Amino acid sequence: MPNANDNLNDTNGNTQAPENAVSEACVSDTNSDSEFYSSVCSPDNSLVYDSSNPELAVRNSNITSVQALSFLNSKKTELNALDLFPVVKKVFFKYNTSIPSSAPVERLFSGAIQVLTPRRQRFQVSQHISTTKHKQNKERQNKFKQQFLTSSPSTSSDDNSSTFYTDLCRVFIRADIPIFKLKNPALKDFLEQYTGKTIPEESTIRKKYVNVIYEETLTSIRQNIQDGPIWVSIDESTDADGRYVGNVIVGKLSSEPCNSFLLNCEQLDKCNHKTIAKLFNDSMNLLWPEGVKYENVFLFLSDAAPYMCKAGNVLNAFFPKLIHVTCLAHGFHRVAETIRSSYPDVDQLIATVKKIFLKAPSRVLKFKELYPDLNLPPEPILTRWGTWLEAALYYCEHFEKIKNIF
Repeated sequence: MPNANDNLNDTNGNTQAPENAVSEACVSDTNSDSEFYSSVCSPDNSLVYDSSNPELAVRNSNITSVQALSFLNSKKTELNALDLFPVVKKVFFKYNTSIPSSAPVERLFSGAIQVLTPRRQRFQVSQHISTTKHKQNKERQNKFKQQFLTSSPSTSSDDNSSTFYTDLCRVFIRADIPIFKLKNPALKDFLEQYTGKTIPEESTIRKKYVNVIYEETLTSIRQNIQDGPIWVSIDESTDADGRYVGNVIVGKLSSEPCNSFLLNCEQLDKCNHKTIAKLFNDSMNLLWPEGVKYENVFLFLSDAAPYMCKAGNVLNAFFPKLIHVTCLAHGFHRVAETIRSSYPDVDQLIATVKKIFLKAPSRVLKFKELYPDLNLPPEPILTRWGTWLEAALYYCEHFEKIKNIF
């Protein structure tokens, strides 16, 4: 390709200096450049290439210069801005090539992942491999390999450590010791000193070993229950945050005493017959994953809440031999509630005296001065049916003494 300082011959044999590089290229005799500029000087670009017409070449040069200056003055940074400058766009496609990344090549030549330093000659690669920095990085890379949390503890290279961690987790769970206690420095130092083992972090125990203990316990329950027949007891309670938690206990019906097992604990969105029935069915699927033994579930124990009774009626459709029995303690509670509702005056007396003694310490001091050998009146709790009956008997016996306090 001719230089910008070369002279070009026109059709009359005269020489002239090109005004710029683009006009020089448009009148060049070089085949490759003529082919390129013939594509640049297309009708779509308002340029017509003709090496025998100097006036046309000057016109093309002016148009090209205007587009080049407009492109340089443009504030657009998007790539599609080249569509507004066709000549610049075609020159860009011919001469502007992307710079290839050397990262894939560097990974082939550096085991220590030194990808930012060029290593394109063999002796440089050999020198790099023999450096202390490369050897240290390679040794550190081989020493510290990432262990995935999803891998089973049994696949670990250190089987002794895995066994110790599993046993440690099992002991904490069976002794009802919270796993977060492993954060206690005194406990951690004590265990490391007398076991000679490294105590893992709490998160490691939770993520890798708690599920192992759970599966072991579930397998043990299945082996004890086998195909039944069984009894099932369900009760719900609320935790400290007010969430409903359903607990499922199962046991095997036998002529000999058998152990009972806590099979399932599950948070309930609502506490009604639908959630209880679903919890019952999910627990049976957990006990018999290969197929629920519908004919071997004989007894369902629960409290006498209306939603429990309704859930028992629903479950009878799926478990034909199921008998629903409510708790006897709740039966006694209903008897006590009936007695309390039959004596409203006594109930009001007990509640009033309880409130006075609770909010007037001077009354308590007066009671102790007058009757030092007599206990204070009991404070009944409505959810405990026996406490109200005990309070009623106390006031029946010591009514005159209580009357003298006021």
